[in-house]
Amino acid sequence: MHARRVVTNDIRRFQTNVTLVTFVLMMVLHPRVLEKALDEIDTVIGPDRLPTRDDRDSLPYLECVLQEVYR
Repeated sequence: MHARRVVTNDIRRFQTNVTLVTFVLMMVLHPRVLEKALDEIDTVIGPDRLPTRDDRDSLPYLECVLQEVYR
């Protein structure tokens, strides 16, 4: 049972790493998408704080970008 939990945690860690690397790669390859997402964050959130989960409904473009990365 312990070995299965360790393997499951390793798989989750790997999936997280792949997702982050994919996101960074896509933003490097598509700088206009990054610029548009950052503009949306700046417009909706402002410069004084970082977005939270509560902000996701207010950031539809960024949500679409994230969904594409997850896909």
